[in-house]
Amino acid sequence: MTGRVAEDVSVGKGEEAVAVMRPEDFSLSPEEHVNAIKGTVELTMFLGPFEQVRLKVGDQALIAYLDPETHVETGQELTLYIAEDDVVVFPLAGWEEVEFEALG
Repeated sequence: MTGRVAEDVSVGKGEEAVAVMRPEDFSLSPEEHVNAIKGTVELTMFLGPFEQVRLKVGDQALIAYLDPETHVETGQELTLYIAEDDVVVFPLAGWEEVEFEALG
């Protein structure tokens, strides 16, 4: 997974980090300079302007908002793509505080 380090923080080489992604930034189409995330569909739900998909990736789950015409089924193996610029990296220690300070 590659992304950009959040403003006003630093992440050293080999340091544990967390990658933050917005659900609407995922795509089913591979494009140049993107990350690929493979997993198993746990849940799908049509929500009008998008299809919400919960993808199990290892011991983690992520939510993606896809085109409402997307046809995926529970149990299906799926690859989602997200651009490097849409992945924001924070140091693992204290990242929640950084996020909330930015919102305040």
